[in-house]
Amino acid sequence: MDSLRVLLLTQIVPYPPDSGPRIKTYHVLRYLASRGHRVVLATFARADEADGVRALRAVCAQVHVVPMRRSRVADVRDYARALAGGRPFLVERDSKRAMHDLVRRLTGAEPFDIVHADQLTMGQYALDARSGRRIFDAHNAVWSIVDRARMNALPFIKPVLALEAARLKRYEAALCSAVDRVLAVSADDRANLAAVGAPADVRGKAVVTERELKVTAKCASAAAFFDGGTWSLTPDGEKNLPKSRCPDAVKAWESRQFAKWIDVRSPQARVPLGERFEIVPVTDLATAHNGDKATFRVLLDGTPVSGATLAIDHKPLGETDSAGEVRVKIRATDIESVSASLRRPLRSPDADAEVWEASLTFEVAK
Repeated sequence: MDSLRVLLLTQIVPYPPDSGPRIKTYHVLRYLASRGHRVVLATFARADEADGVRALRAVCAQVHVVPMRRSRVADVRDYARALAGGRPFLVERDSKRAMHDLVRRLTGAEPFDIVHADQLTMGQYALDARSGRRIFDAHNAVWSIVDRARMNALPFIKPVLALEAARLKRYEAALCSAVDRVLAVSADDRANLAAVGAPADVRGKAVVTERELKVTAKCASAAAFFDGGTWSLTPDGEKNLPKSRCPDAVKAWESRQFAKWIDVRSPQARVPLGERFEIVPVTDLATAHNGDKATFRVLLDGTPVSGATLAIDHKPLGETDSAGEVRVKIRATDIESVSASLRRPLRSPDADAEVWEASLTFEVAK
């Protein structure tokens, strides 16, 4: 393959690789550079990201930085501007003249082959490009994330999030139509982008290398655990760091994730495995068909827990009662996956809450 000239646009400095977006983008940079392509990075940077910028100069042919400063006053101003102009607040907040000017200058001075906008808020800058095919790396359908947040928000916040989700739908559809190629992480995100009118050829991308698990004997169940560490929500997104290391953190939480698969035909299918957070079927799932209702019990440290939210396809369907149980309808015709989440407050300098997540996957009866 001939060497390509690639301009990568990012909202955060993609180093160190300590969060999902940074991990993905950093390795994209390294891969492209290792294949002999000329990679130029144009990124926003905060005051504490100087070390990351220096590290990336060893990977990229050039690194161009536009300072990013957040403040509550600026957020209020940008929100008012978004209301008046009809754009999503998330996009308006990151619309900076210095970055628009930088992209126009770089693409006018050098004939880039590809201009790669990483995440939604950087898509606006790809449209400024004077050379190169424009790729919008959507990561997620952001409107669906805001819409899910609306469902669990306080009543007075719901109208605000509903308006933002509606504007994001229109904006994401228009942006997807304006660029040359769109990438999304998952089939769900491709479907959510298509649902708002994005072109049908949105491409998927692999972010995790899947490995086949071979079991040589009969297996009634299989389980996995992932300790996600501590995450902080900042004005610039989520960071895999404790609140004590993020002075501008809005909130922080400890993340623990459990996954379980069961063979519904096994007599052990309804027996707890002893995971700290676990979903156990109460109903005999071997006879549960599409459209049938099934009861599930959620356990925390082996004890039924109330207030856990049960969901299918990220759609909350109910909360567990005092017995830790909730009844939901089976929606799939082949493989169903039910998830549970529970948030509990913490008194810690590093996190405000602990977030427990579990999934249960099984084959639906024919």
